[in-house]
Parts: sequence; structure tokens; C-alpha cells
Amino acid sequence: MEEQAINPQHAQMLQILITEHSNLQATRSATVFEANGRATVFLSAV
Repeated sequence: MEEQAINPQHAQMLQILITEHSNLQATRSATVFEANGRATVFLSAV
């Protein structure tokens, strides 16, 4: 098998995409957590 040289530009692009994905995943998790909390408060008040 041939080993491919790592292009620094591709490595940086991959790092940016992974960081963006992690940020979006954390935001989605926080949104779900907050929605569940609000639903729990609403249902306990009813």
C-alpha cells in the first residue's frame, strides 16, 4: 500500500470540521436538556 503524505491544509480543514461538529452536538444536547427540563416543570405544575 502506498502511504499518502498528509497535506497540512487538509489536516487543518478536518480539525475545523471536527470542532464545528462537536460544537453543534453540544448545542443540540443542551437544547434537548432544556426542553426536557421545561416539560418536566410544566407537567409537575399541571
